Amino acid sequence: MTYLASCGRNTLDVLRVIDSLQIADKRGIKTPINWQVGDDVIVLPTVSTEDGKKKFGEVREDTSYLWYTRI
Repeated sequence: MTYLASCGRNTLDVLRVIDSLQIADKRGIKTPINWQVGDDVIVLPTVSTEDGKKKFGEVREDTSYLWYTRI
């Protein structure tokens, strides 16, 4: 993450990014913009709907290539 020195830092956002990276690595998902712990996450497009339902339970399809789930 790159910030200009004059912008200051947001420690909560750094912690949010660490949470996102850890959960993405552990569960094989991606997190959407402005994601917070407890929000829906994105199922990787390489995972079929059936496999996503087996792995995560409920999968919400927004488009043919974008699915969300809660973990």
